[in-house]
Amino acid sequence: MQSSVGERRIYDLRAEYALSAVKLGLLAERHDRILALSIDPVLPRFFVGNPRPLRKIFTRLVEIALLAANVDIVTVRIENVGQEDKETNNIKLSVTANGPGLSPATLHVLQQPKLFSPHYTADENNNALFVINEQIRRMGGRLHVESLHGWGTRYSINFQLTKFIAHQMYANAS
Repeated sequence: MQSSVGERRIYDLRAEYALSAVKLGLLAERHDRILALSIDPVLPRFFVGNPRPLRKIFTRLVEIALLAANVDIVTVRIENVGQEDKETNNIKLSVTANGPGLSPATLHVLQQPKLFSPHYTADENNNALFVINEQIRRMGGRLHVESLHGWGTRYSINFQLTKFIAHQMYANAS
């Protein structure tokens, strides 16, 4: 059964991560890259919402890092960066790639929402970053990019997820 884009359901964040990791691991292998993945063991496992937009953003960010020129290693980490309340978790997803880094012009545009344009550059990866940045903003998250020319780039996404709490299911059923 397919779900609509706005559908809210219970999903397993670790299972979503594992499914993406298999696909991305094969991509890394095809391009002779090393992909290191980790998920914070303290992070709750089950959440409520639609995991599809987050999965697409996560997969695309890692693909961009894996396909960048002169990159050998891509490291991905999902961690709990603080519990806002009993119902949500603040999550940080970071993707780090060694390599040439982003140009200062690209970094500047990524940080300026009013300058966003899908026609800004001919570089497909930079266009994808602009699109991802807008998607993250629409989800209420924030993309932070750190890049040192010649050293590499780290993309970090901070966002909130609604935790699944068993008593919610029973309260909603009655």
